Amino acid sequence: MSKSCIVKRIALLISVLMIFAITVFPTVSYVITRTHPLANTFVPTTFPIGQLTLNKTVEHPLGSGYVIPDTIKFLFNIAFGSEYAGKTLNTESGESFIADSNGNISVAVNAGTSLTFNGIFAGTPVTITEKDILPGFSVKDNQIEKNVIISADDVSVVDFINVYSPAPAENNVSLNGEKILHGRPWQQGDKFTFLLEYHDGEKWLQLDTRTVEYDPQDDDFSKFDFTDVLSNLHFDSVGVYAFRMTEQVGDDESIVYDTTENHFNIAVTDDDMDGRLEISSVVASENAKAVEEQTGSYTVNVLFNNSFVSAPPPEGSAITSVTVKKTVKNVGTDCIGPENFEFVLEDAVGGKTELKTDENGEAAFELIYTEKDIGTHSYKLYEVNTALENVTYSDKIYDVSVTVALDDNGELKATVAIDGEITDDPVAHFENIYDADVEIPPTGDMSLPIIVVSLITSITVIVVFTKKRRKVI
Repeated sequence: MSKSCIVKRIALLISVLMIFAITVFPTVSYVITRTHPLANTFVPTTFPIGQLTLNKTVEHPLGSGYVIPDTIKFLFNIAFGSEYAGKTLNTESGESFIADSNGNISVAVNAGTSLTFNGIFAGTPVTITEKDILPGFSVKDNQIEKNVIISADDVSVVDFINVYSPAPAENNVSLNGEKILHGRPWQQGDKFTFLLEYHDGEKWLQLDTRTVEYDPQDDDFSKFDFTDVLSNLHFDSVGVYAFRMTEQVGDDESIVYDTTENHFNIAVTDDDMDGRLEISSVVASENAKAVEEQTGSYTVNVLFNNSFVSAPPPEGSAITSVTVKKTVKNVGTDCIGPENFEFVLEDAVGGKTELKTDENGEAAFELIYTEKDIGTHSYKLYEVNTALENVTYSDKIYDVSVTVALDDNGELKATVAIDGEITDDPVAHFENIYDADVEIPPTGDMSLPIIVVSLITSITVIVVFTKKRRKVI
């Protein structure tokens, strides 16, 4: 082997050793100096939590003793944030609510109550909004939305105050009146005035007046109406509204005026708190009568009765009377009495005197004559057809004549003849027929139908048996 070959081999060996040293020695050094791995323990962090309380109160003008119905509920949306989406939140009262996908919870709260949520992370911003506000209610200061940040280990309180302001009650009361004049028929110039007053808690205040005046062309001249006056009043608070109606005393000395004070009270309540007050009842006294209609409205009728005081007849006058006696023949299942039928005594020149029968079916036309009336006076006496349902009126017309003369002693005397026959007891008889059927509800007694059916069945059996026997024979 040449020297040069030996040198090359030595150089190659040295190169191999150097490469080995570079690649192996650091690794060996690392293995030699390696330490044992560390063992770490995870300790979870404890976040502070707090509570949220929602208080609901209501202010209203209905008085301290007024109870808010349990049906009145106030709706709220509580936004806890998206991190509460799908989570269950519990309350102090044991209720559980599941938040929606946005972290919102809807709750309903009664007036005067609270709702407290537990376990809310401190620092959570919460937005509470009142929604679907009921009629008549408003949120005080218009704060329908409030924000709060939950405090650690504390109760975050949010107060919502609603103010209730109901609308005035719907005025559904009709007020009517009628004047009845007793003792003589209405005549030209008859006029009567009526006063409606309201009590404000201290004194009576005049609202308005109505006047009726005789009008032969108007069948309802004696009736009056205060409904429009009542309709202008506003029943805007709970309580009892007091009214009275009276007649103003006139200056006709021949009339005894009606001095009754006819009272009626309208009670206004709001038991349901639906946003509007209600008229719950109407009560009347004296000659006033209150009726609740099927529609829920009310009608108050007031009747005034005046009497005519006849002036004493002049000395030496002749006085007589003609009496009407009314009978009613009831032929249906319903019946009526003989009162309030109208009759007219009409003189030869068209002058009329009208009267109504009393509860006994009687009415008396009083006739007074003086010496200037000496002679014969002719009248017709008949009934007025007032179109009462189911009544057939009498069409009888009596001829009445009264002869006024001086007797043998020089005293004035009136002689009455009815249909040409002189009588000391002038009475005119009228009969009406009332034919009306009233449906009679079944009593449940089936004895009569059973007897009838049994009788028919027995007769049928006898007839059939007799025919068969004849065929056999």
